[in-house]
Amino acid sequence: MVLKENYLTMSKNKKVESIEELKKICFDHIGEFYIQLNFGIISKKLIGYNSKSTMFDIKNCIDDSTQVLTEEELFTLSNIGKAISKGVFYEVIEEE
Repeated sequence: MVLKENYLTMSKNKKVESIEELKKICFDHIGEFYIQLNFGIISKKLIGYNSKSTMFDIKNCIDDSTQVLTEEELFTLSNIGKAISKGVFYEVIEEE
């Protein structure tokens, strides 16, 4: 997937404020996100939320690994929950 926008142009991307907001964005489809790490490094993720199973399907693009996690596991088995809490988790907004 090729992005139309530079990840670091924060004005074109939207900060995800909560797990509930993440669920709404990813409701039964795949969303594109990133975590802003130190020194301008990002960790890109593709995330879907299956409302029937209440599970998040995650592809970690940095190493091509995948995870299927519950809401609680976002805080224990991934860095997504912590990134949302710290305000460094963003949805990629593509230009139309």
